Amino acid sequence: MNENLENLAIKAKQGDKHALENLVRAIRRMLDSEKFQELKTLNQEDTPWKK
Repeated sequence: MNENLENLAIKAKQGDKHALENLVRAIRRMLDSEKFQELKTLNQEDTPWKK
């Protein structure tokens, strides 16, 4: 997955609009994923002074 994201990022940097759109979609999916939400919750529990 990371290799695919890297390739999309390289193509987007070179001006490929479709690669940029796909990269944004992939990042949004990652941010919406349950695992990310779980990590975010754990991080907030571990660092109460940051709230």
